[in-house]
Amino acid sequence: MLKKRNKLIYIRSILLILILGNFSISHSYSQNLKPNSNFFGQYTLEHWDINSGLPSDLVLSAFQSSDGFIWLTGYTGLIRFDGVTFTSFTTRNVPLLESDNISAVTESSDSTLWITTGNTGLLNYKHGVFQQFIPNIRFRDFIATTKTGGYLLSQNNALTPFIIVDTNTGDFKNLTLNERDSLFINQTLHINRRTDSKGGI
Repeated sequence: MLKKRNKLIYIRSILLILILGNFSISHSYSQNLKPNSNFFGQYTLEHWDINSGLPSDLVLSAFQSSDGFIWLTGYTGLIRFDGVTFTSFTTRNVPLLESDNISAVTESSDSTLWITTGNTGLLNYKHGVFQQFIPNIRFRDFIATTKTGGYLLSQNNALTPFIIVDTNTGDFKNLTLNERDSLFINQTLHINRRTDSKGGI
């Protein structure tokens, strides 16, 4: 769970600034907001970089899981942030990882984390354990969810740049651009929206 730091009550929004490799998170004192005052003046901004514990200044994506942790991806592994400490998951402490190239993270309704990688395929993480769900595919990002709880993902494949995965059975199918579009037209897919545990963006 996220630890309280100073008077930090609740992290409500994440602001990634990918300018010159800088990473920042905005903190909201949401219980003390005054409706008639300067809105932005009621927020504070704290900055983390490699000098304050962040393993790398290059962050590809950020995701907040339902238990409050913030997960960061990049070329130096998967990073978990609890509000104070950064914990890295790399080839050094996760034997199944073939490289530290981690692309994106999302979470299913049963609190399982799903992780796309550039070399190790699709992973899941639950109760402190990583498992390789689909190997040997260079996944990129989560694009949409299916009505059954699976995912449409992008992959490094010029002919079939997309792949649809059933997280219940492990079945998957490569898709062309036209095949992907037909799934949206038929309302088989729902576009992923990055939200927090309360549904906020």
